Amino acid sequence: MFHQVEFANWSVVVTVIAFAVSFCIFLTVVVGAIRCSNEKVRHLAQLPLEEEKRS
Repeated sequence: MFHQVEFANWSVVVTVIAFAVSFCIFLTVVVGAIRCSNEKVRHLAQLPLEEEKRS
C-alpha cells in the first residue's frame, strides 16, 4: 500500500555540496566578524539604521 521514497544517488551529492557551500559562507562571515578591528566595530555601531527624513 505505502511505498518507500527512493532518492537517486546524485541527490546525496547535491545535499552535501549545498551544506558545504553554506557552511563555508557562514565560516567566512564569522571569521571576518572576529577579525574586525575595534575601531571599525565602534564606527559600525554608530551608523544610523534608517535615513533621516528631509522635509
